[in-house]
Amino acid sequence: MTYTHIPVDSDNPTEDDFDRFCAAMVAADGVPVHVHCIVNARVTAFVYRWQRDVLGGGEAEARAMMDSVWRPGGVWAQFLGDEAGVARASAFAGRDYEARRQS
Repeated sequence: MTYTHIPVDSDNPTEDDFDRFCAAMVAADGVPVHVHCIVNARVTAFVYRWQRDVLGGGEAEARAMMDSVWRPGGVWAQFLGDEAGVARASAFAGRDYEARRQS
């Protein structure tokens, strides 16, 4: 088993973070990968972009997986290229994400 730590600032996800994620996924070379974060939010955003931008998967399928966990707003919506979502707060499984993150 290989462990790759990719620290991501929850308040400032960057393209460099996504590039490191992509490099780790490519390095896995088809081996099953377990990706996680403490609240399962960052990981779903990265997997969403991986599916959409790298694998060329369907937007609706990738978004459905992410939306089952959270609905990114603010900097995360910006990171995902969701301009309409930038002005809204993130929601975690239908609840206020920030309140959940603080508990």
